Amino acid sequence: MASLSPVGVMSRASTASLALTDGAITGNETELLRKGRMPLWLSQSGVQPSWPPRLLWDCCGGFFLMSDIVVIPLDCFDGPSSGLMTAFDWAARFFWSFDIIINFLTGFMDDYGTLELRLHMIWRRYL
Repeated sequence: MASLSPVGVMSRASTASLALTDGAITGNETELLRKGRMPLWLSQSGVQPSWPPRLLWDCCGGFFLMSDIVVIPLDCFDGPSSGLMTAFDWAARFFWSFDIIINFLTGFMDDYGTLELRLHMIWRRYL
């Protein structure tokens, strides 16, 4: 029998814990923290997907995606390379590299429509 979260949504958590929608520590996690099996920083809150800097990051991702659709096929030809294009290529490489890290810190909506912000649950989803 599953327990109800504070907002009345059924959660996947066992009856020993409540799945809180604000990224708070649940009962099972408290027990793991007490036994020293889970570091405190793993139970901390991740970034909300609707946070304005995160939305700006996603808009930049759309820009780099559209430019990569044009630039990458043109790299097959031996055209002249300018310093501006080299700088843009490096900027895109850094963006996509950091995008992986940022995605590992961003919360998600679970199967029940609850916003999941606990880092260890975010990482579990992507690994």
